[in-house]
Amino acid sequence: MSTLVIVNPNATAIQPSVLGVVVEALTSLGEIRVRTTESRDEAYAAAAAAVHDGTDVLVALGGDGTVNEIVNGLLSHGPNAGAPALAVVPAGHANVFARVLGFPNDPVEATSLLIDGIRSGRLDTVNVGRADERYFLCSAGLGLDAEVLDRVERQRARGVRASVPLYVASGVLAHATRSSHSEAPMRVEFPDRRPLTHVFSIIVQNAPVWTYFGAIPVTFAPDAGLHDGLSVYGVRSLDVLSVSNHLARAALAPSRLDSEAVASDVESFVVHATVPIPLQLDGDVIGDRSEVHFRLVRDALRVVTATPISGDLT
Repeated sequence: MSTLVIVNPNATAIQPSVLGVVVEALTSLGEIRVRTTESRDEAYAAAAAAVHDGTDVLVALGGDGTVNEIVNGLLSHGPNAGAPALAVVPAGHANVFARVLGFPNDPVEATSLLIDGIRSGRLDTVNVGRADERYFLCSAGLGLDAEVLDRVERQRARGVRASVPLYVASGVLAHATRSSHSEAPMRVEFPDRRPLTHVFSIIVQNAPVWTYFGAIPVTFAPDAGLHDGLSVYGVRSLDVLSVSNHLARAALAPSRLDSEAVASDVESFVVHATVPIPLQLDGDVIGDRSEVHFRLVRDALRVVTATPISGDLT
């Protein structure tokens, strides 16, 4: 079995001792190759090459941003049944995708479970979302959540460690500095249902969890899943009370969220904005857009899971 391990050395949980333990454990699978990335897009290029070089399993050692980059590499020419299976060792701050697959947040514990999954052939074939030219696994967002993530990433670039307080502080600042809280700039149009109008911020989920604050899963679409259509949630008010209410319900009682603001099991839709709006995919802010075409890509990717699911790595 050919295994490629792509390591993001800047991921939150990667210390030299942790990395050594994880890589040593992975050698039990046989001969492995380790690729440590040094700059953006290197993981993309390595994953794209792995589709054609006989790699059976590609292990992503990093956070959700690293996993997203690798997935875009694996799908650079569209879904391919012969592409490597994706395995994820959680080493970032939130590790949403790894935890959706059932892995613990500790990278060493997760590696042990992952090795067992590879040996046992625990595979699942999952859907992914696509926003224009980019794929995403768990979530996408336009508006306030992307603004928050942009602030967080700028702080992390200055050496500030990712943490729940950093996200909260960034959210407060992003909300306080918005140029307008009275004019909703976005409209979401679907091919077969009523549009969502007067929307300030949009959350798109391909998985049952949007993000984690510490150990608390936060979701705006608890029924979303990796085998279902996309779920879209439109935030129609950005006053402090409304935003606080949205987040509290998303964390503690998502079933009580405004059902009129949710569209579930969606195959495609288009977001139109009156002004350019920041867009994030799996926590990675990719720029401002005034129009984004979203669609579901079914059975796009094979992944190693933490729970027994029928599959075959041979």
